Amino acid sequence: MTRTQPIRVGIVGCGEIAQLMHLPLLDESPDYVITALCDLSAGTVQRLAERYRVPSSYLDSHDLMADPDVDAVFVCSYDHAGVALDAIAAGKHVLVEKPLAFTPEEGRRVVAAAASAGVVAMVGYMKLFDPGFHIGLETIAASGPSRRKQMHNLAGRFDSYRSYYDQIRVDDIPAGILDASKREVDARIGEHLGEHRKWSELYTMLLMLGAHDLAVIREAFGPSIGVSYASSRGQDDLTAIIEYPDGVPLVFEIGVGTRYDWWDEWLAVDTNTTQVRVDFSHPYVKYSTTDVELRESRDGSESRSTIVPPALDPFRLELAHFVDAVTNGTPVRSTLEGGLCDLDLATALIRALPVNPPSTAELGR
Repeated sequence: MTRTQPIRVGIVGCGEIAQLMHLPLLDESPDYVITALCDLSAGTVQRLAERYRVPSSYLDSHDLMADPDVDAVFVCSYDHAGVALDAIAAGKHVLVEKPLAFTPEEGRRVVAAAASAGVVAMVGYMKLFDPGFHIGLETIAASGPSRRKQMHNLAGRFDSYRSYYDQIRVDDIPAGILDASKREVDARIGEHLGEHRKWSELYTMLLMLGAHDLAVIREAFGPSIGVSYASSRGQDDLTAIIEYPDGVPLVFEIGVGTRYDWWDEWLAVDTNTTQVRVDFSHPYVKYSTTDVELRESRDGSESRSTIVPPALDPFRLELAHFVDAVTNGTPVRSTLEGGLCDLDLATALIRALPVNPPSTAELGR
């Protein structure tokens, strides 16, 4: 049955991802209307409500869940699982920004609740909707059996994009609330990791930056069967070998702290005759393209080409997919089950490390 009215959205968490991407894209779409905002900062939520003409604003997410003028909740807060569970319990459709949760145990509760409630629920993995990524997958599939796989993400400067945006930040959150929330999350992560709890900071980085990469390799190669090797020089980088049923492992590299003035995130596959590399665009630079570099051997000659996809923003395509799922019952591509699978792999990567991180002396710092 075709929906004639726009989806009424409430956003919980009005920080960076909400302000830079979701709010402006929702506001310009005829398929959505923003009816409620919620944030711990009263000043931030008030100014955003004025900017986007939002009728209702809240400081407590439970109040937003009770709002009858909200059809769907976008979870953009720091801690996702509890908010997502509340939204599902209230009968709202849900888009959960990555990661699905901080632990697989929490993720499983969200998956079960959504399945029972029958609402549309998806994880905000916008890279799964990137036209360049889709072209890359098609190119990889046409290149023959792979003999090497690699996922690399050393990111780059996280401040370079901020000159493009006007982000509202009002320093009025009551003292201690954010610190207490962070400590509570850290305690849950530590309990989950058990004897590997000293890697909690690395695990958090893996979820906050690397969740997209875990989703990309899952989409490209299917679920992994284990992690045969992992190494880290500290809490800001990881190198690992992930195993797959086809017998061809994937080398996974991720880290933060580089000052590159470019975005350094790519997926590469080598076959006997072809090299394919998918260079992902900066996630916050709208309409930049994810290009596919193709190098082939053709009867003794070398061919090099770059495939440049249409400049269609992945976040916009993600929102269109959510509308289609809510309106027409189209199966969700970015599933909660996939997000749960990524949490399990993140846990396996950490548990493949030695129990204790190297000391500063061992790192030579």
